[in-house]
Amino acid sequence: MRRSRVWLEAYRIALENLLANKLRTTLTLLGIIVGVTAVIAVVTVIEGLNKKVSQTFMSQGSNVFSVRRLPQVILSRDEFLKFNKRKTLTNEDAYFVNENCKTCAKVGWDSGSLKVIKFKNQKSEGVFIRGVSPKVINIEGLNFSIGRPFTEQEINTSAYVCVIGWDVVDNLFPGRDPLNKEIRIDDLPFKIIGVTERLGTIFGFSRDNYVMIPVSAYQKIYGTRSGVNILVAAQETELMDKTQEEIRQLLRARRHKTYRDEDDGFAIETSQIFLDLYSNATKNIYLVSFIISGISLVVGGIVVMNIMLVSVTERTREIGVRKALGARKFDILIQFLIEAVTISVLGGVLGIIIGYSVAYLISFYTGFPLFIRASSGILGVAVSSAVGIIFGVYPASRAAKLDPIEALRSE
Repeated sequence: MRRSRVWLEAYRIALENLLANKLRTTLTLLGIIVGVTAVIAVVTVIEGLNKKVSQTFMSQGSNVFSVRRLPQVILSRDEFLKFNKRKTLTNEDAYFVNENCKTCAKVGWDSGSLKVIKFKNQKSEGVFIRGVSPKVINIEGLNFSIGRPFTEQEINTSAYVCVIGWDVVDNLFPGRDPLNKEIRIDDLPFKIIGVTERLGTIFGFSRDNYVMIPVSAYQKIYGTRSGVNILVAAQETELMDKTQEEIRQLLRARRHKTYRDEDDGFAIETSQIFLDLYSNATKNIYLVSFIISGISLVVGGIVVMNIMLVSVTERTREIGVRKALGARKFDILIQFLIEAVTISVLGGVLGIIIGYSVAYLISFYTGFPLFIRASSGILGVAVSSAVGIIFGVYPASRAAKLDPIEALRSE
């Protein structure tokens, strides 16, 4: 009971002293607020960016992967030369996988290249023209804003119909309904039957600048020399490894590969490869951001320590009186430590509020995604409390060690 009274009394005295010196308290708060604001803003923006990247790369589903002649990420010239010797994947390879894979839920294939498309006197350059098989749209989970996907009959008959992304709509049909309009690809007319929902951008690259046509029509126009990519949806996420291995063995057997052939002759990839690449590319940036934020907190902690040292100097006589009346070293230590922690926690709470506001403004003006989680707020309070304790210990210890007689002599 006595200990509780001691703690309550220490809190009361600490708050009275903080309120009695409003300017000093405000200046001390600023140091902590700046540090915590930096930490919260950085953590919030990074969390949002990580979540956005993860959602983007996993948008096809956690049970989807692709089989390609060349990996989508090639890290060296030697790798490029090695992989470039591989044979292309053909329609027959895709049919073979579709007919023989027991753990596959869906199998599709596509082929594509960059082209110029036109509508009357307007044109759009660098559009990805993609020929797709019947199940690709379903495998990738694409939804439609207007219109519909291809029918199997349209794909089987190489119909000149297309599904477009929103960049094409914005560039060639601003403010107009594009359905049933004809665009020209290499001077061939394609009727628009659907527009998919916006996919947005990733790292500044639009994911909506494409035209999808039946793969049969694509190969009729451009031939089959470039081969295809095979897209696979496993029956369940838990079967991903098993399905990938089954397809690996099927294609190796079809291509008469033996155990001596180290290279499969194709690459099996999931979205995780891009997440790993993103993580490796940005981890140093995040580390530097956290270090800078940490420096801000250290500066804030130094401000707390300096202000508390000034407070100890100004209140030397008060400390002497309290010791003369029976206060122990522990009582003095706790009083000043509570002052340091209280001001740090208050600065932390204000820093969290301002940090979230700064993160919102960054998100609003730059388009960066925003992701707020309670744990970052808890982190802010915990860090500010730790700063108060670490940088408040020395001034509090110095106050507790003052000789009462020398303290009473102080003017």
